[in-house]
Amino acid sequence: MDTQTTVLYEIIDPETNVGFFTESRAEAFDFLERTYMVFEKHVTVSNPSLYTQVRQIVTVQLHLNPEYK
Repeated sequence: MDTQTTVLYEIIDPETNVGFFTESRAEAFDFLERTYMVFEKHVTVSNPSLYTQVRQIVTVQLHLNPEYK
C-alpha cells in the first residue's frame, strides 16, 4: 500500500477573508504573528488497492496544536 502525507498551512487574512496555502512552516508562523488565522492541515493519501484511494485530512488551528512551541 502506498501512503503519502503532506503538511500544508492555510493562511486567512482576517480583514478580507481571503486565504492561500503554503508548505513553509516559517512563513505560517510569520503570518500567525501578524494576527492572520493559520490552520495546519495534514493530508494523507493511501492506495490500499489498484482501484481504491483513501484521503484523510486533519485540520487544527496552528496556535492550538500541542506541538506549537
